[in-house]
Amino acid sequence: MDAQQLVWKGAIPLQIHLHESEVTTLPPPPPLLVLAPRIGYLPLLVPQIRPHFSSALPPGVDTVWFEYKSLPLKWYIPTGVLFDLLCAEPERPWNLTVHFRGYPGNILIPCEGEDCVKWSFINSLKEAAYIINGNCKNVMNMSQPDQLELWRSVSNGDLEAYRQVSSKLKLGMIEDEYSINTNSITLKSQARSAETDVAGQVRTVRIPVRLYVWTINEDFEDLEDAPQIDSWDKISYLNRPFEILKEDNKCFTLSEAIKTLLPELFSPRNPGMEEERSKVVTENESTAPSEDTGVRTEDQGGRASASLDSQSLANLAEIKFVRIQGIEPRLDIPFSWVANNLMFPEYFIHVCVCFGTLLFDYIGDLRLDRTAKEMAKAGKLLLLDCWVSPFCMRVKIALGEKGVDFELQEENLFGGKSELLLTSNPVYQKVPVLLHEGKPLCESTIIVAYLDETWASPPLLPPCSYGRAQARFWADFVDKKVFDTGKGIWGSIGEEKEAATKSFIEILKQLEAEALKENYFGGDTFGFVDIITIAVTSWFPVYEKFGGFKVEDHCPKLSAWIRRCMQRETVAKVIPDPEKVCEFVAMMRKMHGLE
Repeated sequence: MDAQQLVWKGAIPLQIHLHESEVTTLPPPPPLLVLAPRIGYLPLLVPQIRPHFSSALPPGVDTVWFEYKSLPLKWYIPTGVLFDLLCAEPERPWNLTVHFRGYPGNILIPCEGEDCVKWSFINSLKEAAYIINGNCKNVMNMSQPDQLELWRSVSNGDLEAYRQVSSKLKLGMIEDEYSINTNSITLKSQARSAETDVAGQVRTVRIPVRLYVWTINEDFEDLEDAPQIDSWDKISYLNRPFEILKEDNKCFTLSEAIKTLLPELFSPRNPGMEEERSKVVTENESTAPSEDTGVRTEDQGGRASASLDSQSLANLAEIKFVRIQGIEPRLDIPFSWVANNLMFPEYFIHVCVCFGTLLFDYIGDLRLDRTAKEMAKAGKLLLLDCWVSPFCMRVKIALGEKGVDFELQEENLFGGKSELLLTSNPVYQKVPVLLHEGKPLCESTIIVAYLDETWASPPLLPPCSYGRAQARFWADFVDKKVFDTGKGIWGSIGEEKEAATKSFIEILKQLEAEALKENYFGGDTFGFVDIITIAVTSWFPVYEKFGGFKVEDHCPKLSAWIRRCMQRETVAKVIPDPEKVCEFVAMMRKMHGLE
């Protein structure tokens, strides 16, 4: 049995208790013992849990959520990762409390069942695909049956089915071109088959890593004495790529990966602080065994852990432990082996890293994403994106029209917003956010106008002040009338939906008659209002589906304009598959209790 098979078979015994405030019978129901897959998600256990406690529940609508020692558990984090995070000393069975009432909406984003979990998984898969390939087209272009089969294989723990369908994504694995000998354990090359455009193994150099980093500001000898995490604010949740350079015979270790992924914690900063840290470490060297920092060296063969050495880690950090898939691996293990064998089904490697007291003052630095810092130095642009957002589509189309290179970071809005998004847009905490030279810009119309001012050619706004004012007027009209009214179609039922549909059609007629005088809203040239509006039309199939009408029946001139815009490469490559958008909105309707 290979390592990946062991990972997929990994499970955690749970003992689930119904919260005492929701018990309506005497005696109370006994706890339920469940074996939870490590790669699974807690909401997927609800069909097993609900029947056991249903007779004891108070009247009302079920809104299931879990907690551990009064901490609500984030449903989009894999069960195994939650266990590794919250149990410093593994507890078996893991005692969890289930609630069917009183959902903590101020802490957890809503979860209305398996569809929400599925979409969170798919969004994470898109993030990983973008990190690996620079785009997520392979995921976006998956057929509906393949997407369902992929999710079914994950929810059922069927590795063979997963391998078969995931190979079509062509994300591939890293070639492990070397083997090492560590304590008589040989890690040999892992041969994997994948569908490729060329013969041989798909090779990647960017590995998606999801880090969960926290610090313990107390001294303790045994993990069972470690203080309990009682707030999610104590954990920094980071998505970062690890780049493996194609150097001949170069072995990148797990320790090197951690050092590279967390440079904020492994680089000297304040000389005075460094002197104090060095003093503390020196005083403890004689009494602290190497295992306390997670570092082991080889007695024979001469190869020590490559990066956690006296010049870097020893001066700054005390690692209490690193956990991946429930194990605390040697830090000198090749990172390619970790990537090939310990990744989760969405192609992320989830790494839990606990630091000791030396880093207490530094953990806050993790909220300043290094990607933004590096791109600021290089003068590059970084767009925080969500594939289904028409507001993000506007920015991508405008960047394409300007011919400006940019990096894209897909945000998982259902699986935890990145620290970079939260710090870049602290007011609304929404996408899109464009970082130019490290400076954040928010709101799509503002970003598009900024791009037009910064890169003058080709111009998007009219040359005269009156023309620019008119363009901004119609952009505002599209946002306040077209998009907001469209939301009323899919976000309501009954008479309210009928009224929204009627109003939406009248608004489109007004837009067509008053603003679309020529081939484009700006005349004969594709421009600012076209970009603002064409992105919103990506949701027209949704409005048509739930409103029971066709735009072309009421606004043929506007429909012809849409087809004209879709012939532009900058537009066609950004607008997603209508079926995917409709599927996404159907899930949103379920979340809002509309289906």
